[in-house]
Amino acid sequence: MSWSARLLLLALRRAASPIARVVIALVLALARWREEARALELARLVAASAPEPAAAAREALWTLTALFLVPYCVVRAARTFSRWRAGELDFLAPRAAPRVGLAGATFLGHAAATVLVALLVALACEAGRARTPSWADAGTVALPRTGWITGAAPFRALLPEDASIAGARIELELVLGTGAGPATEVVLRARRAGRGDWSSEARRRVGTRDVVEVELPPGTGAVELELALVEPAARVLLPADVARVWKPATDARGASLALAAELVLLAVAASAVAFLLGAFLSPSIASAGVLALWLVPGILGVDGAWLPGHGLFDALACAGRARVPAGPAASACAVAGALALASIAAVAAGPAAGRRTR
Repeated sequence: MSWSARLLLLALRRAASPIARVVIALVLALARWREEARALELARLVAASAPEPAAAAREALWTLTALFLVPYCVVRAARTFSRWRAGELDFLAPRAAPRVGLAGATFLGHAAATVLVALLVALACEAGRARTPSWADAGTVALPRTGWITGAAPFRALLPEDASIAGARIELELVLGTGAGPATEVVLRARRAGRGDWSSEARRRVGTRDVVEVELPPGTGAVELELALVEPAARVLLPADVARVWKPATDARGASLALAAELVLLAVAASAVAFLLGAFLSPSIASAGVLALWLVPGILGVDGAWLPGHGLFDALACAGRARVPAGPAASACAVAGALALASIAAVAAGPAAGRRTR
């Protein structure tokens, strides 16, 4: 076996050893059983608003994984060079081994372990489940800016023709301002522009914050929406100037694949930064540095789709509704890949991968 393969397998086994995989599988099986039991019990009490058992377990298992997998990957990547400095590298690779190969093989082992754990979680979530139709996130469309929507002034919007997908639904998020009680009834209608009567309609009682959705009418052409309030004195607000489009999906189990992709992307990007910092700092300081850098976008108010992990929390909420998230954006994948390559190149150029340690 070559030295690069030995480094890769060593990093893989340390980050996801066979014993650890067995423990993870047992914990996930127990968590899935518990969450499904809780969802079934809730369905017996309040059937109208109870989550589906499969969706509740899916959201809970992936949330649990996100809370532990990313910090674990960061600490593992940051500890790599403390072992190298202790002389471990001398036993695994020859003196003439290229630095890029040393860093690349080790980081690839970390990334492979992350993918392995994510696939194990996906298997634990979806094993034994039948295929069930669902709705998949198809992105958003822009809406005209508006203020408060009242019973006397309905809100209307014209969606472009390319926003219409056969059999799709359009969803608006609403915030209740005032009403006759803790909720008010809203009516969302849709029709093809210039086609006369409203062909699709949905009614819903909106509380403090809720969503209402309506099926898009069949045919071609622009779609006209109308949001009306039944109570004349009620007021609601659209907090965002976008509407979400949902397209039919053949299998709700696709949510686990989308969540696995989001989580792997975030873990790989965070591990790349920890891998680089660990080459020059102690593991504890390097891990804390990753956490500090993670908070920088929030402090600066940056929330771009290009950030790895940007859509993780939204994807978890989507899975909790028994729907399929869109998955990570291409720009986020590019940023994670660039971070990994830059980390490997910087480590190879620095003194951390040099020899000899003792």
